[in-house]
Amino acid sequence: MKMQYWIGCAMLVMGAVTAAGGELPSVALDSAIYAEETLGDLNKAIGIYETIVADAQAQRPNVAQACYRLGLCYLKKGDHAKAIEKLTETVERYPDQKAVAERAGAQLARLKPAARPPNTARARQIGEEDRRESEKSAARGWQLWQARKLQDAEKAFAQAVEKNPANANAWNGLGWARQNQGMPSNAQAAFEECLAIQPDHAAALNGLGWIAKGAGKPRDAIRHWEAAVRAAPTATAALSGLVATYAELKEYNLVVKYARMWLAVEPGNSDAKAALKNAETNGGAYAETENAQPVASKPLKLEPAPWPDGEMTRYSMKTGAGMEIGDHRWSVVSCTNYGTAMWRVEQYLSVTFNTTFQYSRVDADKDSFAPVSGLTRNSMGEFSADYGPDRIKLTSKAGGTSASRDIPMDRVAYDNEQALFLIRRLPLAEGYSAAFEIFPVQGGAPVRCTIAVSGKEKVTVPAGTFDSYKLDLAVFSGAIKALQHTLWISSDKRRLLVKHDAGQAVEELVEVARTKVGQKVVFEDQELGISMTGPAGWQFVKNPSTGNYKLEIALLPPEMSAWAAFTVAANTGTPSAKTVAEKDIEVLRGFFKEYAVRPDSWREAAIGGVPAATFAADYDDNGAKKVEYRAYLVDKSCVYWFVFRTGKDEFEKQKPEFDSLVKSFTIMRK
Repeated sequence: MKMQYWIGCAMLVMGAVTAAGGELPSVALDSAIYAEETLGDLNKAIGIYETIVADAQAQRPNVAQACYRLGLCYLKKGDHAKAIEKLTETVERYPDQKAVAERAGAQLARLKPAARPPNTARARQIGEEDRRESEKSAARGWQLWQARKLQDAEKAFAQAVEKNPANANAWNGLGWARQNQGMPSNAQAAFEECLAIQPDHAAALNGLGWIAKGAGKPRDAIRHWEAAVRAAPTATAALSGLVATYAELKEYNLVVKYARMWLAVEPGNSDAKAALKNAETNGGAYAETENAQPVASKPLKLEPAPWPDGEMTRYSMKTGAGMEIGDHRWSVVSCTNYGTAMWRVEQYLSVTFNTTFQYSRVDADKDSFAPVSGLTRNSMGEFSADYGPDRIKLTSKAGGTSASRDIPMDRVAYDNEQALFLIRRLPLAEGYSAAFEIFPVQGGAPVRCTIAVSGKEKVTVPAGTFDSYKLDLAVFSGAIKALQHTLWISSDKRRLLVKHDAGQAVEELVEVARTKVGQKVVFEDQELGISMTGPAGWQFVKNPSTGNYKLEIALLPPEMSAWAAFTVAANTGTPSAKTVAEKDIEVLRGFFKEYAVRPDSWREAAIGGVPAATFAADYDDNGAKKVEYRAYLVDKSCVYWFVFRTGKDEFEKQKPEFDSLVKSFTIMRK
């Protein structure tokens, strides 16, 4: 599965919460996403997504998400026309669902050029005579192009594609004839037709690269040229473009890489030699290792930790359009690990908009900040790393199975989930730059991170106004820049992360506090008139986009050792708590494998003065044995329900905390 890593957190593309039958949160889309992403069963996923889209009672955010994912499924199946249809439907029908509509629009922008073959002309049967005539016209076109008779060449290539619209060579020639006449828009259309037929056509990719470069879009140009080089490593025109553009961007390691590739094809090329010499003079180097990793960074000089023991910072997460989508919390406390004083960095990530949750913990040496152990837990599984002097032992647990392997490492690689705190310990100043290796435990391979302070800015966020250093941050996976982020770190002695722009989402500092060990947490909603108390270490995160629900809360236990949620919906005539539960059970049996309620688990008793029903059910989660524990409460105005999911072996140990939270529920006023 392809994943995109944030610095500090792995952002997985997951599904939104849904309603089905008795207004079940997350069940339908979770099941569809599981079928799509984990099982790879696209037909099953499509069936569930289509059911959600057709459900007149489903929440609008969920329908939009299902429609968008239908487009992705059809794209994976190679049905571009159907993919475009569903993605277009998402954009046109659900513009109010901004985050989903933005993603669908972005996917359409990438998909349409490469997937818009003429529906009739290219699909028609091409006779052998037409095919031969097309090849002759294309050959004549290239002869004219070589003679620089570009207008005549364009006519010959146009005749070739008219005879055979599936002639990729002719479309490519038409593109170059137009490009060399200074008609980039017309040339781009021809190159895209070529790539619709042959997606790895190096010459057409090279042409799109030069068009993007001429339009002042160097990153788009690089993307096309690197694709061209992957298709044809001897493509010197694309290599020269990469060398020149990376030199302009001062990314000298990549200049070295592509200049060497260029010289391997043309050993005497003076431009390639000059570019290589200049890049090496500016510190560029490229190590040809198995994973194509850049050479090791210089050891970092760290300053004393700027945070107090027990610091907690909380961030709001928004889309680029300003839609609030989640909550991100960090804490750092002192601890002892293997008899050594450590800093423990913990993270709780809750993208409540699409029910993505993640917990991470990293223990790092208090002085050197070198990691000793790391743990990341999310819906994909549990991933842990033990950092040794010459290797990293990585263990992953998912779907009831466990696997371990050793990754040789001859230098310090910081855990991805401590990187933001590492940056806070660097001697930041205007003009400062540094590079270091980070290890994303879900990626399983070290990657290189570079930072550069581009200046100072005054930044206003919910927590206040801060004088801040603005940092450009890049992460390279091999030779490819995997991500580019912008950070703002306060320039005072606290070195707080104030703002983080990751492109797809922006985080802003909301609160700075100190953790209070052992203290219970109280949640109140004055409008609904309800309250509850979480056991020590639990956290409450409100979903800002509740759709037809009155309230949705993610309930986060310590280390996210279980999945839990609380939801409130209007009572539209439900007679009893057990009736709601039984209706939902029928739906759940269709979504979870081997879902079976434990007969002796049913309890009916008032909770907080409200009639309630609770039960526990076993189910199979891709080979892992799980238990779901639910509690329903019903009064005249609302239906309230708790959902807890955990491993079967952990359920009895965790149930007292689940019950404590449920029993703390109180109606403050009616």
